[in-house]
Amino acid sequence: MYKCALEFVTHYSARGIPYRVQEDTSVIPIPQAYLDCCEYIYKTRVDAEAGALTGGSGFFVGAKLEENKDSTQLYVVTAKHVLRGMEHPVLRVNVAEGGVDYLTTDRASWVGHPDGDDLAVCQIEIEYGKYSMRCAFVEDFVDYRKNSLLYPGDEVFMVGRFFSHEGKQQNAPSVRFGNISMLAMETMKTFEDYDQRTFLVEQRSLPGYSGSPVFVFLDPSQPRPPMWMVAINRAGKINLETTGPWLLGVDWVHIQNYEEVLESTAPKKIAVPLRYVKVNTGMAGVIPAWRIADIINSEEFVMYRRKEDQRISEQKRTTSYQS
Repeated sequence: MYKCALEFVTHYSARGIPYRVQEDTSVIPIPQAYLDCCEYIYKTRVDAEAGALTGGSGFFVGAKLEENKDSTQLYVVTAKHVLRGMEHPVLRVNVAEGGVDYLTTDRASWVGHPDGDDLAVCQIEIEYGKYSMRCAFVEDFVDYRKNSLLYPGDEVFMVGRFFSHEGKQQNAPSVRFGNISMLAMETMKTFEDYDQRTFLVEQRSLPGYSGSPVFVFLDPSQPRPPMWMVAINRAGKINLETTGPWLLGVDWVHIQNYEEVLESTAPKKIAVPLRYVKVNTGMAGVIPAWRIADIINSEEFVMYRRKEDQRISEQKRTTSYQS
């Protein structure tokens, strides 16, 4: 676990006067496996080869088979609006031996949530050894039980595509850090006017990050509510089998505000707002991971996993009989 790193950080007052405050500037060291679960999504292969400013991010999710738990069914997850206007979304993924490859999908193969969430999931089968990729497993999702353990202030990180520096020879996902600001108790209107249940996260999201996985972890060295004011040597560590990182959900929106542009036409005249500009508030919306699980555990996907489970079991029995 990282150690607290107190440093003086410069801020600016409402009048533009600088001041410095001592803050904890430590961040979580992120293992490469979390970066490797991310892939980029483009409208066409030409766009993918050029690194065009289209599409967004996505990530791989794995669901272990019920009987053959060493086998995993793979899915690609993103925000549904990332695929808007795409007939054949193209995935750009890193190749194990270096470079990238392009996987073309059919938009009709992407399954949405029956309630209308801004989510899309595509079942896919690829050779693990050929690609430099990992996946987030369904059992590591924030579900209703894990959600009851979360509080505002818990630390999160997001892995996604930074349009301005995304990597040319290979995908090079960037990581952004933050904290939960509001639990998923309220809804926000989506691009399709759906009331989307969402976490609010203090974590600057930008175009390109839509569809990115957002992970949360609990610091076991710190006391948790309702004992957060108790000394650590009395409160002890969290009594959990794991403290994450868990998949909190999918980044789907960066929340904007409108700021006044003040202009004064003469000296000593009061400046008046003549127009407004959009400003990133630093808040992102994250669709809860259990909504992704709803899709992955839909009847269509579950039936396919059962058939695949039976096929593998039968294959093992045949091989055992022949030997």
